[in-house]
Amino acid sequence: VEYDAPHKYVLESTSAAGDGTWPWTFEEGEGGVKVSCNSTGETKGFLAALAAPLVRGQLQKQLTEDLERFKAILEE
Repeated sequence: VEYDAPHKYVLESTSAAGDGTWPWTFEEGEGGVKVSCNSTGETKGFLAALAAPLVRGQLQKQLTEDLERFKAILEE
């Protein structure tokens, strides 16, 4: 795992269904900080591969909601 405060940190996970990497970056810009997460992952096994498109969509939705909630908290 990688950590370069306050610019970047990377989370990694391993499970029976697959492995994933979540690199988070924080870039100062005009009007605030841009937060990005460009996750990647690989499935393990037939059933995990079959469910991957559904899981990918759910993870994207959850990440978007989490970032919007995080932004709202910071702007209070």
